Amino acid sequence: MEREIVVTGIGGQGVQLIAKLLAQAAVREGRQVMTFGMFMGTIRGGSSESTVVVADADIQSPPIVPRIWAIVAMHGAALPKLAAKVRPGGVLLYNRSLMPEPAGWEGARLISVPAPRWRRRWGRCSRPA
Repeated sequence: MEREIVVTGIGGQGVQLIAKLLAQAAVREGRQVMTFGMFMGTIRGGSSESTVVVADADIQSPPIVPRIWAIVAMHGAALPKLAAKVRPGGVLLYNRSLMPEPAGWEGARLISVPAPRWRRRWGRCSRPA
């Protein structure tokens, strides 16, 4: 089994954190994992992308990822270029607070989440005294 997941959005820190947490969870399950992140040329407000490859066997370094099993989209800017790479039956988890349901994703499972609402609900974490 090998799964390729692309996390994409604007800014970068949240996108990279999601990818890191996903990779750490897979390692704890005993899987082989490789991640690689990209920040586009803009200092602030530019797009950010991180690819996580999870497998049961060794992963070739660096992996070539011509097809994607799943996409986690916090912003819709990168979706047009990623749509052609999604495997049939792939998954698109997208932030419905920032984008409408994307068109042209026939054959993919679409899952919408209200991502900013989670942050407001959880609030800020305080440090123990």
